[in-house]
Amino acid sequence: MEKITPKVDLAFKKIFGVEENKDLLISLINATVSPEDQVVDVTLLNPYNPKDFRGAKLSILDIKAVGETGKRFNIEIQITDEADYDKRALYYWAKLYTDQLKVSKDYSTLNKAIAIEHGPSCSIQIHS
Repeated sequence: MEKITPKVDLAFKKIFGVEENKDLLISLINATVSPEDQVVDVTLLNPYNPKDFRGAKLSILDIKAVGETGKRFNIEIQITDEADYDKRALYYWAKLYTDQLKVSKDYSTLNKAIAIEHGPSCSIQIHS
């Protein structure tokens, strides 16, 4: 019988992406980010990035959350070395950042967006 590893999307989401394990998600974020980006609390967000128009691509993040100060987090687990993963990660980060800005809002209202990528080809660091 094979063991389920938290490196598998479904298990990762069940461990870190549910309200009852929010303390584990906070610990994961704080173990990964710099001291100035540490969080005390997070709110889980809908991981589906809505399509802005008919031809747009639907994207589904592993875990999307916002910290108590408004910082946005995308946490992804990737077990295979996928071609163009860096482009996908950057696209997800850009959506996380730009989706904050609503009509008639000033750019100064944008909060920092941080992508935390765990996997074999995840050597990039993305944040605003």
